[in-house]
Amino acid sequence: MSSILLAVADALAADLTQHSFSVPFSATRTYADAEYQLDAAAGTLQCDVVPASELKTELDDRGTVRYLASAFVVFRRKFAGDDIEQVGSTEQTRVKAASVDPLVGLVEEANEWLTAQERLTNRPDAVWNSTNIEAAVVHKHLREWSQFTGIIKTTYEVPKPL
Repeated sequence: MSSILLAVADALAADLTQHSFSVPFSATRTYADAEYQLDAAAGTLQCDVVPASELKTELDDRGTVRYLASAFVVFRRKFAGDDIEQVGSTEQTRVKAASVDPLVGLVEEANEWLTAQERLTNRPDAVWNSTNIEAAVVHKHLREWSQFTGIIKTTYEVPKPL
């Protein structure tokens, strides 16, 4: 028997990968921690679908439990080279706004797309419940690591017979 939480995250990653977004990426279900720095500046956008640690349940009727399965969609990209600019006459640098703007837009685009999807293709019993942008951009990561991080949390209701 498969975990509801993992099945929802796998189906979500598959649906995200199949859709054509303004910034291309492939989503992968992982246990990545969005609070950690990416290792290298590959310049590619990484999308992790991370099952939430909490799995809420409600009794639907005498023979069915309803799970509220959530997953985080985490977009990350490490910047270097032409994406970095010097700030004034100081030694301080920052990521160029023109490099970050499309990724902030992608977070909003993905949020709207997830909200409009009533069901997951590979898990049609999973019905959309809610979607929230947890962070359109994590400014600390951008400032300290030259790394974009954007986080969306989405939740699906999944019935399961007892």
